[in-house]
Amino acid sequence: MSNAAANAAASTFAAPGSQHAPLDELARQLWQLWRLGQQPDVAAFLRENPANDDRQLLAVLFVDQNERWHVNETIPFEKYFDVFSDLADKPESLELVLNEIALRTSRGESVCLADYRNRLPQFHAQFDQLAAAASVGTDSEIDLSATTVDHDHANATDRQTLRLLLEAPDPAESVENSSLIPLLQFGLKEPEKGLLDHLKRPEPKAIGPYEIQRTLARGGMGVVYQAIDCRLKRSVALKMILSGPHADPEAFARFRSEAEAVARLQHPSIVQIFEVGEHDGLPFLALEYVDGQNLAQLLNGQAMDPKEAARLVGALAVAVEFAHQKGIIHRDLKPANILITKNGQAKITDFGLAKLREARDTATRPGEVLGTPNYMAPEQAEGHVDHVTPAVDVYSLGAILYELLTGQPPFQGGTPMETLLRVRLHDPIAPSHYQPNLPKNLVTICLKCLRKDRHLRYQSAAELAEDLQRFLDGEPVHARPVTYAERIWMWTRRHPALAIVVSLSAFVFVAANVIITSLWQIAETARSVSQQQTQDLLRTQQNLLQERERARTAGEQRRRVEYQQRLRVSELEYLTNDAEVAVRVLNECPETFRGWEWHYLRRQFNGSVLTWTADSLPLTLMLSEDSQRLTTFRIDGDLRTRSAATGELIKRNRLIRPAGCPTGGFSLAAFSADRKRLAAVCNPSPGETGPQHIIAWDVRSGKALGSFACSDTVIRLNLQSNGNRLAWSEGRWNGTRRHYEAGRVRIADLPGAKIICEAANPQSSFSDLSFSPDGTQLALTGREHPLRIIDATNAETIINIEEKEWTGSALAWSPAGDHIALQRNHEIQLVSPKGQKIGTLSGHRGLIHQIVFSKDGNHLVSASSDETVRLWDVRNVREVKTLVGHLQSVCRIAIGDDERRLVSAGTAGQLKVWDLEKGQDPLCLGADVHRDWVPSLAFHSNQRWLATGCGDSGIHIWDLQSGSHLKRFQPRGSVESIAFQPNGDLLAAALGQGKISIWNLTTGFETVLSGHFGSVLGVAFHPTEKLLLSWGEDGRVRIWDTENGRQVREFRKHAGVVQALALHPNGEHVVSGDSNGMIRIWRLDDAEEMLSFEAHDTRVSCIAFGPDGEWFATANSNRHRSDAETSIKIWKMMAVEPARILTGHRLSIWHLHVSPDGRRIASAGEDWTIKIWDADHGEMLLTLKGHSDDVRCVKFSPDGKLLVSSGDDRCLRIWDASPLEESPGLRALWWKQQN
Repeated sequence: MSNAAANAAASTFAAPGSQHAPLDELARQLWQLWRLGQQPDVAAFLRENPANDDRQLLAVLFVDQNERWHVNETIPFEKYFDVFSDLADKPESLELVLNEIALRTSRGESVCLADYRNRLPQFHAQFDQLAAAASVGTDSEIDLSATTVDHDHANATDRQTLRLLLEAPDPAESVENSSLIPLLQFGLKEPEKGLLDHLKRPEPKAIGPYEIQRTLARGGMGVVYQAIDCRLKRSVALKMILSGPHADPEAFARFRSEAEAVARLQHPSIVQIFEVGEHDGLPFLALEYVDGQNLAQLLNGQAMDPKEAARLVGALAVAVEFAHQKGIIHRDLKPANILITKNGQAKITDFGLAKLREARDTATRPGEVLGTPNYMAPEQAEGHVDHVTPAVDVYSLGAILYELLTGQPPFQGGTPMETLLRVRLHDPIAPSHYQPNLPKNLVTICLKCLRKDRHLRYQSAAELAEDLQRFLDGEPVHARPVTYAERIWMWTRRHPALAIVVSLSAFVFVAANVIITSLWQIAETARSVSQQQTQDLLRTQQNLLQERERARTAGEQRRRVEYQQRLRVSELEYLTNDAEVAVRVLNECPETFRGWEWHYLRRQFNGSVLTWTADSLPLTLMLSEDSQRLTTFRIDGDLRTRSAATGELIKRNRLIRPAGCPTGGFSLAAFSADRKRLAAVCNPSPGETGPQHIIAWDVRSGKALGSFACSDTVIRLNLQSNGNRLAWSEGRWNGTRRHYEAGRVRIADLPGAKIICEAANPQSSFSDLSFSPDGTQLALTGREHPLRIIDATNAETIINIEEKEWTGSALAWSPAGDHIALQRNHEIQLVSPKGQKIGTLSGHRGLIHQIVFSKDGNHLVSASSDETVRLWDVRNVREVKTLVGHLQSVCRIAIGDDERRLVSAGTAGQLKVWDLEKGQDPLCLGADVHRDWVPSLAFHSNQRWLATGCGDSGIHIWDLQSGSHLKRFQPRGSVESIAFQPNGDLLAAALGQGKISIWNLTTGFETVLSGHFGSVLGVAFHPTEKLLLSWGEDGRVRIWDTENGRQVREFRKHAGVVQALALHPNGEHVVSGDSNGMIRIWRLDDAEEMLSFEAHDTRVSCIAFGPDGEWFATANSNRHRSDAETSIKIWKMMAVEPARILTGHRLSIWHLHVSPDGRRIASAGEDWTIKIWDADHGEMLLTLKGHSDDVRCVKFSPDGKLLVSSGDDRCLRIWDASPLEESPGLRALWWKQQN
């Protein structure tokens, strides 16, 4: 017997409905609230449900105290006294004090009585009486957890006795005359007289040759000590029965029964008895001491691994069979009586209810029920002494196995009587109901042990042990499931009266059926007379229905064609810059046919807020701080302000030129960053002589601040952010060399209209310039001078970078001052103010005309001759979005301070206002991270993470909610395919070196599987089981157990390379395709082929199942057969002829994916496009373009709102079709997080 077992067997006050302490209804209500996961405030609870008296109040507080300590809210008893002050001086309140002592000691704490005595001065007398009666001083430390006993056998514990002592008014009457109300209140029996006698005597120091070490447990029948056998120097558990003039004769009889039973049993799985003796008239047993815990503690309401459970119960069955061979039946097998040693060995203990088979059972009277109801056999529950055979222990072993498999006993009731009734009258619910993945053979073994009829159980514990061993060895077991006929027979035996009623009802039903059948035959004969007429009528009706169906089908086809036409017209209208018409045509599409493509186009069309065409290109643009107004400056000197939402003209102002300035048109202009000043270059009119002039105005008043005559042609000008300084570059055009030369830069103060300094570039000129945020420095760029920074007060050079082939023409200095953006050909280079390179922004395919930073400097906008505007993330050096819609080169851009809107202007005068929180182009990720092609994608089950398999660059995990890169895994090989386990715990990768890597996402641990010859081309997880499928160049499909990394089975029927595979949604069937164009359908559980046929005349490149599993789609590649056609074919399951054939891709089709609703198919091709198809009718609905190379993989998100694609251009593109009413979209989410 172990200390842990003794401690765990102890109970405080039992939960409501237990067999030990049925609580008051009010306390039960509070307990049920805790069981439901709530943590109610007990004071509020009692205000709503007042207690009738102090007993009911204490019962409620007791439940609250236990539950709060259980969740580690260790509140002291004083908290209750503070709230319920009336209890503080009442002896009954010591219930809470004693319970706190028990709770503390159960947690391994030592408790000093003196501390509690000092905290409770009103109860000093009771604590002194306790110390005297228990023969300990108040300074002694006690461990009550070591003095409790198994609540199934004890009637009163040390804790209860302490309660009696504390409440006694007189030490001499501390036990016999004390109030027993607290014990009876919680359903506890009055302490045995023998126990009370025993408490009056001091604890023995030794019993015979055994030296007492400590008390392990104490109960109504006796006490258990841990002792040292002084003869053999070994620890023993010393169990002593209490005596006295009122000792229970049954207690002595059962004590002798246990001694006689255990003494015969010498088995490693049974707790051994060393000696039976007597001390001071008290008999005792010296038992083997086991240091460990019992099985109930080990389980703690949790299920065990099925094989471990079978192995443990098998060992117990062997020990029980040994006891049966010795003529002993245990009669009380349960988890609490199974001790588990520290090395994992199970030992059976507590033979207090054991029955000797060859002796008459005098300890049990007929009709008396002994044992634990949850694990008791039906015949034992009925109190039939003569029926108690070894079969009751077989039943108990089955009940233990049931709890090991499910975490709960087979029968549980609110009271012991209810549990007994369920044991007798109900069949157990199959363990597989609670644990669906349990092995069927093990469930059958368990239920055979629990049969009501003992003759239908295993006839011995040995038979049970043998069948469990057969299960563990993978051999067929002897147990068979209960047949339907047997269930009916068992039911009739349990419910004979009801069976008679059912039989009579069946007889009446049969008789009625005979009568009805006779009447029906008469009616049938009468009906046959008019049958011909009815058939004619039905034929006419059928013809009408067919005509109606044909008309309906034709109408549906017409509406479907109309839907497709409207999609194409709306796309065309949008691309020709009529967004309003595009949206109107799209909204006219029938709702019945709207799918992913409709929502995608709708979101794209909402990217451009406004488009209009001016009669000339504005020289400069400015958005107001709130992005509500747009101001343009025109070649004729008009300053116009419009609504950025509607384009309505709000204000028009013609700026006045100072005297002496040319009267011709303007050619260059720039606003200051604070929007207060404007500078523009004024040209001489035809026939007018004189140089160009630069004029500066105050924008609000229109007043000219000054003008400057220029010696040569002005190339570019720039205002300091506060408008106090103006800088411009000049140069002389060389028609032969086709560039400006003899260039110089001039810097002037606007308040005084005075030139401060100038810098020269004799061999070339400066094509753009930009002030630093504080205006003290000026950055220049030009031919063969990527970057020169000069002092804005004296033009002295601070930094000068030269490069022969440099031809940059655009430059911008960020408002934060930490970045300078330089245009070079089709790229933007980011450098620091010290000239150090930070990064390169690539994506434009034409000359970049203008670069503008956002107000916070986190984003950059560029306008290009490739007819696009691009937005860049400066901090992460990546593209955020591309705005497409201009039909000419884009020359002018401006962005609002709130970064919600952006305005752009093309060379033909077309202006567009864009909403940056809405989308047009697909989002792009990974161009700066992926270093190789991206052939595979995988969504995590949380719908937030996306993994990309990137050839030799490894695997990258992305957060789609923020667009951020989370993690990188680098396997030992090139990544061909990746897959997440459905529950999201594992990530697998197929590698080109014949290996598979599996990572545990929680621990980061990598497992490598080997077995394939040649490259592994794909991996897929089973939807429910912990299996992984892999396929590759060796023509094999291998199935792996992900828990142990072993190969379970393989499929070998393919003659060529296995290129593609798809699992049926139910996980039972597999469809695989090879390089010969063959499709094979086979069962997963035994790898047996069910069907094979040639699907394509070239290799099958991809396979995808519909969500319902009724159909699947295949596609092929013509990479090595240019004369072959590529197509998508849709097949009904187990059919050899395609239901539909989809054509549209010009080259190989690399990947297919079906939307979660099964209505759409997405295909990715070698022609750089993604196509969206109607899965039901095979019609192509939309073509997505954006990739610059082969598209290798395409997948819908689990919610069907996003489509992601990847390929040889190393880009991960995200196509957002989230409904506008539900979400601002992924782009807006990223944009808000970045800003």
